[in-house]
Amino acid sequence: MSFPWNNPGRRPAPGHHTGPYPAQQPPRTPGNSPRPQQPYPNTQPPYGQPPRHPQQPVQQPAQQQPYPQQPAHQPSPNTQPPYGQPPQAPPQPQQPPHREREQPQQPQQPQHEPSMTQVRRGRIIDAVLRGLAPLAMLSPELRARADELRARLDAQPRIVIVGRIKSGKSTLLNAFVGAPVAETAALEATNVVTVYQYGAPDRAEAVLKDGRRIPITTRRGEVTNLPVPAVEIAYVNRWMPIAAIKDYSLIDTPGLATLTSANEAATRSALLEGYEQTRQASVDADAALFLFDAVPREDEVQFISQLGFTSLNTLGLLSRADSFEDGPLGEVDPIEAAREHAGVLQKRLHGYIDKVYPVAGLLAQTARTGTITENFARQLAIQAEKSDVEILEAVLGPDEDAAMQVGYLVDTVGEYGLFRGREHAAEGAAALTDWLLERSGVIELQRFISTDIARFAVLHRSASVLRDIGRLAFEFPQYQQEIRRSFSYLNSAPELLDVALMSSLKSLVHAGSTGPMKDEITQLLIGERPADRLGLPPEASPWDLINTIREKRSNLHAMGLSLLDPAEEEALIVIDRAYNELESYAQSLT
Repeated sequence: MSFPWNNPGRRPAPGHHTGPYPAQQPPRTPGNSPRPQQPYPNTQPPYGQPPRHPQQPVQQPAQQQPYPQQPAHQPSPNTQPPYGQPPQAPPQPQQPPHREREQPQQPQQPQHEPSMTQVRRGRIIDAVLRGLAPLAMLSPELRARADELRARLDAQPRIVIVGRIKSGKSTLLNAFVGAPVAETAALEATNVVTVYQYGAPDRAEAVLKDGRRIPITTRRGEVTNLPVPAVEIAYVNRWMPIAAIKDYSLIDTPGLATLTSANEAATRSALLEGYEQTRQASVDADAALFLFDAVPREDEVQFISQLGFTSLNTLGLLSRADSFEDGPLGEVDPIEAAREHAGVLQKRLHGYIDKVYPVAGLLAQTARTGTITENFARQLAIQAEKSDVEILEAVLGPDEDAAMQVGYLVDTVGEYGLFRGREHAAEGAAALTDWLLERSGVIELQRFISTDIARFAVLHRSASVLRDIGRLAFEFPQYQQEIRRSFSYLNSAPELLDVALMSSLKSLVHAGSTGPMKDEITQLLIGERPADRLGLPPEASPWDLINTIREKRSNLHAMGLSLLDPAEEEALIVIDRAYNELESYAQSLT
């Protein structure tokens, strides 16, 4: 079986190791298996430190050992920048001059620096691989399980779009991808969960509930029937060579509380029941976009809480913002009214959803899919010469051609685009497209997804993988000591402290905790720099950091004297560990 990390043509995530595991050793039994005592060296920055791009590739030793030999008391070397510094751009490689013949100058290709989220993800993957490497050498069976965990960790984060039927999920997906991929004309999969991910060629496959995979032939604009009844399908995989889904995959769901219970059952099976079954029959989502109208219903909030996400990797979307309240003919711009209402919902849903964004999916879909042409812009600009009443009379009047013309405009840009965009149409198709995108809210939404949501989705995935590494001790009891040693190393690795915090936060959410520990972990995770993580202003001095840490630690230990549930006890230990890392950094500045 070929794995992505062994594929020489694969582009690795920035900053993480792509080589294979150390050379396979003969299977070892508990009696003759060596028990290395030392962990891997830690070359990562202290906790909270935004990682730095590697200055040069890591040279692999001639013979790689599971654990390097170094004194147990010696601290791991730290080659990363000071805590709280943003990643530095890698230096441009110097090409040696060609002395034999003068080569013509080639045009320079634009250099795309990896984002901070990509660099962090690379550091996390590196740390987990250092823990998996010795396990992969113990037996072929353990190596296969380690390969599965590595493949899961190496895959791009998956973000699921959830909402009631007709909530605008497919329209928003089309806007994200920039193509009408969610149309039923492309694939009759409206009653199954569909995973849209980057890949070539454009293809699809049905993953059945029994684990089998059946290819599906897809052609743009043509109806393709599912190869088996929908009730037998767990979900559909769809690969497309579209850059918009290169950093994260998107999962389209049939809908909740639909007129037919089959759609809701498919969504729950793939996202909830399947998650606890085999990984082959689960989409394994890492974050959620939750679409709702004016007020989310109780069953919708309950479903989101069952997904196992936290408020950090769950984003609320107030759909159809362009028709909010009195619509485009009202005195107040409906999108501005939707923004105010989103702020109210954000406070009301605190603990379930961290942020709520208003979106107008139709405006974004029209702008992103190339629908706006100069001819369309001219037709819309003609409506600027008419009053609102004249346009409405044309719809209801006897002139069928005029009614069809207005109907075509409304189908394309909605009532909001017709009444509030006709003035911008006179500037041409490009200006109208830019205006539609700006008013839709999708640009700001995608920026937030690419930074915050993607970052916490990576932590969510990593926490899930670490949990399964710990479970290997029960699956392979003959290697229990070696597995627990690697698991202990991973739990204490500084670069995985945010993963431990996310895992504790998930446990607190699952236990229904509403105490201060939940808020404290959230603050530690959302902060980019030490002062942010402690809730202090950026100009806070090192002594301010130290005093705040000691005060918080005192309060934390006081909470430890009361009766705590297991999730709170775990959170107390992880928070205290974070305080220690932050205090060590602050003291290094004094």
